[in-house]
Amino acid sequence: MPHSTHGTVVLMGSGEMAPSMVEVHKYAMSLVEGPVRAVFADTPAGFQLNAALLGEKAQTYFQERLNTELEVVTFRDAGEATREEMQHAVDMLRKATYIFAGPGSPTYAIRNWRHTPVLDAISETLADGGCLTFASAASLTLGRLTIPVYEIYKVGSPIHWVEGLDILGHTGLDVTVVPHWNNTSGGDHDTRFCFMGEPRWQVLEAQLPLGTAVLGMDEHTACILRLHDILCEVRGVGEVVVRRDGETQTFANGDSFSLDLLRAREDSAPTRPESTQPESQPAPTWQVIQAKHEALLKADRMGAEPVKDYVFDLMRLMSTARERGDWQNMRQAEEALRGVLVNVVGEMDAGPGDVDGVIEPYVSLLLDLRNSLREEKQWAQADQIRDGLQDAGIIIEDHAEGSSWRRNSE
Repeated sequence: MPHSTHGTVVLMGSGEMAPSMVEVHKYAMSLVEGPVRAVFADTPAGFQLNAALLGEKAQTYFQERLNTELEVVTFRDAGEATREEMQHAVDMLRKATYIFAGPGSPTYAIRNWRHTPVLDAISETLADGGCLTFASAASLTLGRLTIPVYEIYKVGSPIHWVEGLDILGHTGLDVTVVPHWNNTSGGDHDTRFCFMGEPRWQVLEAQLPLGTAVLGMDEHTACILRLHDILCEVRGVGEVVVRRDGETQTFANGDSFSLDLLRAREDSAPTRPESTQPESQPAPTWQVIQAKHEALLKADRMGAEPVKDYVFDLMRLMSTARERGDWQNMRQAEEALRGVLVNVVGEMDAGPGDVDGVIEPYVSLLLDLRNSLREEKQWAQADQIRDGLQDAGIIIEDHAEGSSWRRNSE
């Protein structure tokens, strides 16, 4: 994915096809370098039966309100798209200078854009000086983490984040986008913060990595990120909120602020234990990981120190992959971590004598590492250790005074 210091990103809290956003679209188009070639990306709503109607609505809005032709880029399911259909979508996106996307499901969009040439084409348009105008569900995908709105609000899934596409990360920003910041559609219940409500939002915010900024947009409000000018502008009827590490700044229509407010900050990066990510020691390569894994498998008994060294290497590889947006290596490392936990505990379980006494040093080592990650709010990596131990028959129980473990007797 190309690194971009150019182009424009327009983030709309809602109302992307309402009269209130007409002037925002016009202004955003004025920032495009060269002629405006506008397209509507229908992927976020690709699962909906009315996906075609949404595309037609967008075309009518652009024609009647903006006097601009709009083509629909149809890419609704990456798994079912033919090679020709994918290439056609990519070609349309690469020719575009103004890419518009809006309603639907953020997680559906992420699932169908990630690891495809379609996502590369969207990023290339931005890097070439074009404009991405992403509203509502589509805007949620652009940051480091994404709220799975449907899954939490409609289905009742546990409160959690999913990895975003982090297109904004490739512009040097460490930010999570939250539209519908002031939503009131719930009537008798709180639906602010993108339908989460304050109790759930507090849980989500506590799970954010230290230093990651939240960029919240009220409904019918836009935050315009002018990358080349290092400037953010606010347009619309509501406010834009920037929250970072518990501190809030609010901007209203006509206000502007430096893009540096959303950049990754070295001084706020979480401090990691030296053993898990020493500054002078780069993340190991897969060749190093595989060699250590093979050595562990060949050993008569897996010693605690070799296991510790191997797990720490995996954690460093996962951290580096996450920072780079290399989700393929991230998943490989997660699977390798889960696998070694199963193998270690399985081998110890087959050993003679007091099984709990034999495996205790290994489990304690992993619990200490998990506790360190939880203190740094590295929830996803901490959960990988918990889940891997659970797969190996070790149940982790968290208490106010710490964590304990027991073997599953079932």
